[in-house]
Amino acid sequence: MTEAELWGREQGAAYVSLASRRAGGFYRALAYEDAATSFKKPL
Repeated sequence: MTEAELWGREQGAAYVSLASRRAGGFYRALAYEDAATSFKKPL
C-alpha cells in the first residue's frame, strides 16, 4: 500500500478510493477512513 500511495502522489492523485467488504480492518489499520456505502440487489 505504501508504494501504491507513493505512486498515486507522484501522479497527482488527491486520494485513494478502495472498495472491499472483507478488508475493512486492514485498511482502517493503515489510517483509511470509511467514506461511502454501496448497495446492491440481485434481480
